Amino acid sequence: NSLPEATAITINKVPESEIQLSINPNIVPTGIAYDFEPRNVRLNKLKPASLSLPYGDVNLSLTEISHLAVFVWNESKKDWDFVGGRVDKQSETINTSALKLGRYSIMKMEEKKGTPENTIISGLTCQPRVFSPNGGRFSTTAYISFHLNQDSKVTVKVYNMEGCLKKT
Repeated sequence: NSLPEATAITINKVPESEIQLSINPNIVPTGIAYDFEPRNVRLNKLKPASLSLPYGDVNLSLTEISHLAVFVWNESKKDWDFVGGRVDKQSETINTSALKLGRYSIMKMEEKKGTPENTIISGLTCQPRVFSPNGGRFSTTAYISFHLNQDSKVTVKVYNMEGCLKKT
């Protein structure tokens, strides 16, 4: 349902020596990356693909595990774009949604201390984009992922389709 037509997809583990470094020094490779090909295929925005990447083969502390996120390689920027993800410690995976095929990697996000006025949010994703606590034809849950360049308090506000605040 996510693909526009019948498409053969291949998944290949990327050798650690071939994983590109980020321009951002706070994004550190774990040695885990996969190529999902063909890379130029875009998926249906209303039905993104579920992506589950394992991290169990890498020796990580509990603190490092809590700072893991999925990134996708952006060829035009020659850098990694934040995707986010939800860490499942029991299955040792990070789960997220994908709207395109390409090179995906699990990276550690190093903490950077600073002041609240210097906080920058990036890589905001919400999957699925439309959800309803009442179910129906929409999912009853949503996962919101984002990255801050430093520790900071965050307020998440949920609005309905009419723009009225429903939950903070």
